[in-house]
Amino acid sequence: MNQPENLFLHIQIADNFHDIPFTDPYGELKSELPDFLFLGIDNHSDIFLQKSILQILKTAPQKIVAFTLISESKLTTLLPLITEIIDNQESILLIVNGHNTMLERMIGVFPEEKILRNVSQLDYLSLAIAKFLNN
Repeated sequence: MNQPENLFLHIQIADNFHDIPFTDPYGELKSELPDFLFLGIDNHSDIFLQKSILQILKTAPQKIVAFTLISESKLTTLLPLITEIIDNQESILLIVNGHNTMLERMIGVFPEEKILRNVSQLDYLSLAIAKFLNN
């Protein structure tokens, strides 16, 4: 039986579906993290995709979750995913780009050393991820 893959999950949050860029800002990390499955979701994704990603999130041994916060949009549709992230902090590194008041309150339980905020430099991000994976 295969061991579950590690997960790199990119979550985008925006008021309008059309405001979500369909680019992969973390694509260059794929070669550095070959044992990670890279997935993306947004607060407008359908329920089937959300449930599928939630199952992967529950079984992945190590997780990196990157939030791209485009607006102060409500997080209601993503609450099961966010709850799973909060409940399993020990195996998760968060990357948070942008601001969303509701999300900030929810992730306030995370130790600050497990949250990278507004990181755009790939070399810094790579070093921080390597440090997380080696702990």
